[in-house]
Amino acid sequence: MSAIKQFLEEIATQQVAISPPSSEPNQSKSKAKNETQTRTVIDKRLLSDVKAYVNVLCRDQIDITENYSQWIRIALGLAYSFGEQGREFFHQISSAGYPKYNHAESEKVYNDCMNSRDDSRKTKISAKSVIRFAREAGVRLQR
Repeated sequence: MSAIKQFLEEIATQQVAISPPSSEPNQSKSKAKNETQTRTVIDKRLLSDVKAYVNVLCRDQIDITENYSQWIRIALGLAYSFGEQGREFFHQISSAGYPKYNHAESEKVYNDCMNSRDDSRKTKISAKSVIRFAREAGVRLQR
């Protein structure tokens, strides 16, 4: 079992309070799986908010990847919410304020998360994780 799948199973039992974008409750599993594999429906407001937080994290060199669990939640949330469009955000977040950033390792983790997107639906993880962790680190956006 991959580390990502094991992590997903662990947090699925913890009743994670981060909600994914809403989906139609009457979709069949196979239809939902096919849609997830072929395209990701992007919540443009969430995308805009995450972009704003990532910009501040990078500008101020704030590390919100304090531990492996948090780092994986960020990767899964970005992969689930934005698909390939979340990859650059993940690299930016992974490198912000973290001197041991490893592009290849981050790339592998994001690839694993992209491959586990169907499983992440069960865990209620979304890109809102980025916002939550940034706020916990003291980041506030001026609107």
